[in-house]
Amino acid sequence: MWNGCYSLEHARPCAGRVTAFCWLEGMTCFWPTRAPCWRPGQFSPVPLAECAMIFMLMLARRWHEAQASFHQGRFYTPMGRELEGARLLLIGFGASAKTVAARARPFGLCVPAVDVREISEVERREFDLQVVGKPAGIDRLLPESDYVLLHLHLNAQTRHITDARRHCLLKPTACLVNVARGPLVDEETLSQQLAEGRLGGAGLDVFASEPVDPNKPLFRLPCVIASRTSRGKPTALPAAAHEA
Repeated sequence: MWNGCYSLEHARPCAGRVTAFCWLEGMTCFWPTRAPCWRPGQFSPVPLAECAMIFMLMLARRWHEAQASFHQGRFYTPMGRELEGARLLLIGFGASAKTVAARARPFGLCVPAVDVREISEVERREFDLQVVGKPAGIDRLLPESDYVLLHLHLNAQTRHITDARRHCLLKPTACLVNVARGPLVDEETLSQQLAEGRLGGAGLDVFASEPVDPNKPLFRLPCVIASRTSRGKPTALPAAAHEA
């Protein structure tokens, strides 16, 4: 499976003195609580999607370079890019990818998506997907993409799903964003191709090995936005979670 067994669609309220247990596309987490809880819990698709959107916005505006220019008294440089009209490829279309797609629409992004399962016509219309397909179509879609977001479960088939060969299929201005699982990306070749200017940038919230070394050359590149972790807890539980 690419996506985990459970997603937000399977959420059910529970109450009482419990130890809450959740799955989010393959991630398991436990925490004690005396309050009503809402599965899948603290790490929901919403903060994952928000993190991905923040990365895209920062990459589009060349954030590190813009900040350096500002502090050096140089203004109106570098020139950023608009998200409107850009092509955002979602690899994997589970709960977090759907949440990204819903947030990408107001920005005017064109969104194709691929998944190991059939993406239904209902989903295609609901999320305004331009193209839908299976993993076999990834190589065809990569050269057209401005942003590539990974939303996959990690297994033997998805490890290094973006490797040196696939990185070379991307246009030199394209950006890769990974908020799913670090080993989905071949980090060494990504670092090399970014340093050589063969890719536009990367936003990473997960890494090939953790705890991560923040002094790695990859994280010193001005075209890389990295954090651990930019996810978060819901501002408030859904109303149904308070019903007992």
